[in-house]
Amino acid sequence: MVKETPNVGYFLAEQAVRCYFDNEKHGGDMDLSSVTTSCCMEKFHIANAYMEIQREAINRAFVGMVLHSLPDEQQKFIRWRYRDSRSFISIGQQMDLPTNRLYKWNKRILSLIELFLFFSIPEDVIYHRMYLINLLHILDLRLVALDAHRDEIYAPLRSFLRLQRKRCRSLLDYMEDVAAKTSATVYEKLVSEKLKNPNESITDMASRVHYTQSCVSKHLGQYKEKAIGIVQSIKTAEEATA
Repeated sequence: MVKETPNVGYFLAEQAVRCYFDNEKHGGDMDLSSVTTSCCMEKFHIANAYMEIQREAINRAFVGMVLHSLPDEQQKFIRWRYRDSRSFISIGQQMDLPTNRLYKWNKRILSLIELFLFFSIPEDVIYHRMYLINLLHILDLRLVALDAHRDEIYAPLRSFLRLQRKRCRSLLDYMEDVAAKTSATVYEKLVSEKLKNPNESITDMASRVHYTQSCVSKHLGQYKEKAIGIVQSIKTAEEATA
Protein backbone atom coordinates (compact mmCIF):
# COMPACT_ATOMS: atom_id res chain seq x y z
CA MET A 1 0.00 0.00 0.00
CA VAL A 2 1.34 3.43 -0.96
CA LYS A 3 1.57 5.80 1.96
CA GLU A 4 0.34 9.36 1.47
CA THR A 5 3.20 11.87 1.49
CA PRO A 6 2.80 14.18 4.49
CA ASN A 7 2.35 17.87 3.72
CA VAL A 8 5.08 19.37 5.87
CA GLY A 9 4.17 22.95 5.01
CA TYR A 10 0.53 22.38 6.00
CA PHE A 11 1.66 20.83 9.29
CA LEU A 12 3.92 23.83 9.97
CA ALA A 13 1.02 26.18 9.30
CA GLU A 14 -1.14 24.32 11.84
CA GLN A 15 1.64 24.48 14.40
CA ALA A 16 2.15 28.20 13.73
CA VAL A 17 -1.55 28.89 14.36
CA ARG A 18 -1.49 26.92 17.62
CA CYS A 19 1.69 28.73 18.74
CA TYR A 20 0.04 32.05 17.89
CA PHE A 21 -2.86 31.34 20.26
CA ASP A 22 -0.59 29.84 22.94
CA ASN A 23 1.47 33.02 22.85
CA GLU A 24 -1.70 35.12 22.97
CA LYS A 25 -2.75 33.34 26.18
CA HIS A 26 0.58 34.17 27.81
CA GLY A 27 0.64 37.91 27.33
CA GLY A 28 1.12 38.64 23.63
CA ASP A 29 4.13 39.13 21.43
CA MET A 30 7.15 41.38 21.28
CA ASP A 31 7.38 44.09 18.66
CA LEU A 32 9.60 42.67 15.93
CA SER A 33 11.20 46.05 15.31
CA SER A 34 12.10 46.53 18.99
CA VAL A 35 14.97 44.05 18.93
CA THR A 36 18.28 45.27 17.56
CA THR A 37 20.68 42.89 15.88
CA SER A 38 24.02 44.70 16.18
CA CYS A 39 24.65 43.46 19.71
CA CYS A 40 23.45 39.93 18.97
CA MET A 41 25.65 38.88 16.09
CA GLU A 42 29.15 39.02 17.55
CA LYS A 43 29.02 35.44 18.82
CA PHE A 44 27.88 32.61 16.60
CA HIS A 45 25.66 30.83 19.13
CA ILE A 46 23.97 34.08 20.15
CA ALA A 47 23.42 34.96 16.51
CA ASN A 48 21.78 31.61 15.80
CA ALA A 49 19.58 31.91 18.89
CA TYR A 50 18.49 35.38 17.77
CA MET A 51 17.65 34.09 14.28
CA GLU A 52 15.51 31.31 15.77
CA ILE A 53 13.66 33.67 18.13
CA GLN A 54 13.03 36.12 15.33
CA ARG A 55 11.78 33.32 13.07
CA GLU A 56 9.21 32.28 15.69
CA ALA A 57 8.07 35.89 16.05
CA ILE A 58 7.80 36.21 12.25
CA ASN A 59 5.65 33.07 12.09
CA ARG A 60 3.27 34.56 14.65
CA ALA A 61 3.20 37.84 12.73
CA PHE A 62 2.21 36.02 9.54
CA VAL A 63 -0.56 34.14 11.34
CA GLY A 64 -1.89 37.33 12.91
CA MET A 65 -1.79 39.12 9.56
CA VAL A 66 -3.89 36.43 7.90
CA LEU A 67 -6.36 36.00 10.76
CA HIS A 68 -7.07 39.72 11.06
CA SER A 69 -7.83 39.93 7.34
CA LEU A 70 -10.51 37.22 7.50
CA PRO A 71 -14.26 37.86 7.73
CA ASP A 72 -15.53 37.74 11.33
CA GLU A 73 -17.18 34.36 10.85
CA GLN A 74 -13.93 32.73 9.70
CA GLN A 75 -11.93 34.37 12.50
CA LYS A 76 -14.36 32.91 15.01
CA PHE A 77 -14.02 29.47 13.41
CA ILE A 78 -10.20 29.54 13.58
CA ARG A 79 -10.23 30.65 17.21
CA TRP A 80 -12.62 27.90 18.23
CA ARG A 81 -10.69 25.31 16.25
CA TYR A 82 -7.09 26.17 17.26
CA ARG A 83 -7.37 28.18 20.46
CA ASP A 84 -10.11 26.10 22.06
CA SER A 85 -9.33 22.78 20.27
CA ARG A 86 -12.95 22.20 19.29
CA SER A 87 -13.98 19.66 16.67
CA PHE A 88 -15.34 20.60 13.26
CA ILE A 89 -18.65 18.96 14.16
CA SER A 90 -19.01 20.98 17.39
CA ILE A 91 -18.17 24.24 15.63
CA GLY A 92 -20.48 23.46 12.72
CA GLN A 93 -23.38 22.82 15.08
CA GLN A 94 -22.85 26.09 16.95
CA MET A 95 -22.36 28.15 13.78
CA ASP A 96 -25.15 26.30 11.95
CA LEU A 97 -22.80 25.56 9.06
CA PRO A 98 -21.99 22.28 7.27
CA THR A 99 -18.66 20.76 8.28
CA ASN A 100 -17.53 20.50 4.65
CA ARG A 101 -17.58 24.32 4.48
CA LEU A 102 -15.46 24.50 7.64
CA TYR A 103 -12.98 22.04 6.15
CA LYS A 104 -12.72 24.23 3.04
CA TRP A 105 -12.15 27.33 5.16
CA ASN A 106 -9.52 25.52 7.20
CA LYS A 107 -7.66 24.28 4.12
CA ARG A 108 -7.69 27.67 2.40
CA ILE A 109 -6.56 29.60 5.49
CA LEU A 110 -3.78 27.14 6.39
CA SER A 111 -2.60 27.02 2.77
CA LEU A 112 -2.32 30.82 2.75
CA ILE A 113 -0.38 30.83 6.03
CA GLU A 114 1.86 28.07 4.68
CA LEU A 115 2.84 30.21 1.69
CA PHE A 116 3.67 33.19 3.88
CA LEU A 117 5.79 31.02 6.20
CA PHE A 118 8.00 30.25 3.19
CA PHE A 119 8.04 33.93 2.17
CA SER A 120 6.08 33.14 -0.98
CA ILE A 121 3.75 35.67 -2.60
CA PRO A 122 0.28 34.05 -2.59
CA GLU A 123 -2.23 34.92 -5.27
CA ASP A 124 -4.49 36.33 -2.54
CA VAL A 125 -2.13 39.28 -1.99
CA ILE A 126 -3.01 40.89 -5.32
CA TYR A 127 -6.11 42.41 -3.68
CA HIS A 128 -4.80 42.79 -0.12
CA ARG A 129 -2.64 45.90 0.11
CA MET A 130 -2.00 45.30 3.83
CA TYR A 131 -0.65 41.83 3.09
CA LEU A 132 2.04 43.36 0.92
CA ILE A 133 2.85 46.17 3.35
CA ASN A 134 3.22 43.71 6.23
CA LEU A 135 5.18 41.25 4.11
CA LEU A 136 7.60 44.02 3.07
CA HIS A 137 8.07 45.00 6.72
CA ILE A 138 8.79 41.41 7.75
CA LEU A 139 11.16 40.88 4.82
CA ASP A 140 13.07 44.02 5.79
CA LEU A 141 13.45 42.84 9.39
CA ARG A 142 14.62 39.39 8.34
CA LEU A 143 17.10 40.83 5.85
CA VAL A 144 18.59 43.13 8.49
CA ALA A 145 19.16 40.10 10.72
CA LEU A 146 20.57 38.02 7.86
CA ASP A 147 22.90 40.81 6.77
CA ALA A 148 24.22 41.09 10.32
CA HIS A 149 24.79 37.33 10.54
CA ARG A 150 28.21 36.42 9.14
CA ASP A 151 27.45 32.79 8.31
CA GLU A 152 27.44 32.31 4.52
CA ILE A 153 24.99 29.44 4.90
CA TYR A 154 22.33 32.16 4.78
CA ALA A 155 23.54 33.61 1.46
CA PRO A 156 20.93 31.80 -0.72
CA LEU A 157 18.15 32.85 1.67
CA ARG A 158 19.33 36.47 1.58
CA SER A 159 19.22 36.44 -2.22
CA PHE A 160 15.76 34.89 -2.28
CA LEU A 161 14.32 37.35 0.24
CA ARG A 162 15.76 40.32 -1.65
CA LEU A 163 14.10 39.02 -4.81
CA GLN A 164 10.78 38.57 -3.01
CA ARG A 165 11.05 42.08 -1.58
CA LYS A 166 11.58 43.54 -5.04
CA ARG A 167 8.55 41.63 -6.33
CA CYS A 168 6.36 42.83 -3.44
CA ARG A 169 7.49 46.42 -3.91
CA SER A 170 6.74 46.38 -7.64
CA LEU A 171 3.29 44.88 -7.10
CA LEU A 172 2.44 47.34 -4.32
CA ASP A 173 3.57 50.27 -6.50
CA TYR A 174 1.21 49.09 -9.26
CA MET A 175 -1.69 48.64 -6.83
CA GLU A 176 -1.21 52.13 -5.42
CA ASP A 177 -0.88 53.63 -8.89
CA VAL A 178 -4.22 52.13 -9.97
CA ALA A 179 -5.94 53.18 -6.75
CA ALA A 180 -4.65 56.76 -7.04
CA LYS A 181 -6.07 57.44 -10.53
CA THR A 182 -8.32 60.51 -10.45
CA SER A 183 -9.80 60.24 -13.95
CA ALA A 184 -10.19 56.46 -13.76
CA THR A 185 -11.26 54.08 -16.49
CA VAL A 186 -13.83 51.37 -15.76
CA TYR A 187 -10.92 48.97 -15.21
CA GLU A 188 -9.27 51.30 -12.69
CA LYS A 189 -12.54 52.05 -10.89
CA LEU A 190 -13.37 48.37 -10.46
CA VAL A 191 -9.86 47.37 -9.39
CA SER A 192 -9.77 50.26 -6.93
CA GLU A 193 -13.08 49.11 -5.43
CA LYS A 194 -11.79 45.56 -5.12
CA LEU A 195 -8.62 46.78 -3.39
CA LYS A 196 -10.83 48.60 -0.85
CA ASN A 197 -12.94 45.47 -0.28
CA PRO A 198 -10.65 42.48 -0.96
CA ASN A 199 -12.95 39.89 0.63
CA GLU A 200 -16.03 40.96 -1.32
CA SER A 201 -17.40 38.49 -3.87
CA ILE A 202 -17.84 39.44 -7.53
CA THR A 203 -21.62 39.09 -7.14
CA ASP A 204 -21.78 41.46 -4.15
CA MET A 205 -19.36 43.90 -5.73
CA ALA A 206 -21.29 44.01 -9.03
CA SER A 207 -24.49 44.78 -7.13
CA ARG A 208 -22.83 47.51 -5.09
CA VAL A 209 -21.04 49.34 -7.93
CA HIS A 210 -23.88 48.81 -10.47
CA TYR A 211 -21.90 46.95 -13.12
CA THR A 212 -22.70 43.52 -14.50
CA GLN A 213 -20.98 40.49 -13.01
CA SER A 214 -19.40 39.71 -16.38
CA CYS A 215 -17.94 43.23 -16.57
CA VAL A 216 -16.52 43.05 -13.05
CA SER A 217 -15.17 39.54 -13.66
CA LYS A 218 -13.52 40.58 -16.94
CA HIS A 219 -11.70 43.59 -15.49
CA LEU A 220 -10.61 41.81 -12.30
CA GLY A 221 -9.34 38.97 -14.48
CA GLN A 222 -7.26 41.48 -16.45
CA TYR A 223 -5.90 42.92 -13.21
CA LYS A 224 -5.04 39.45 -11.89
CA GLU A 225 -3.15 38.65 -15.10
CA LYS A 226 -1.28 41.97 -14.89
CA ALA A 227 -0.41 41.54 -11.20
CA ILE A 228 0.87 37.98 -11.67
CA GLY A 229 2.85 39.18 -14.69
CA ILE A 230 4.55 41.87 -12.59
CA VAL A 231 5.66 39.30 -10.01
CA GLN A 232 6.83 36.80 -12.62
CA SER A 233 8.72 39.43 -14.62
CA ILE A 234 11.21 40.01 -11.79
CA LYS A 235 13.65 37.17 -12.05
CA THR A 236 16.83 36.01 -10.38
CA ALA A 237 20.17 36.92 -11.95
CA GLU A 238 20.51 33.34 -13.20
CA GLU A 239 17.05 33.40 -14.81
CA ALA A 240 17.67 36.80 -16.38
CA THR A 241 20.85 35.64 -18.11
CA ALA A 242 19.52 32.22 -19.15
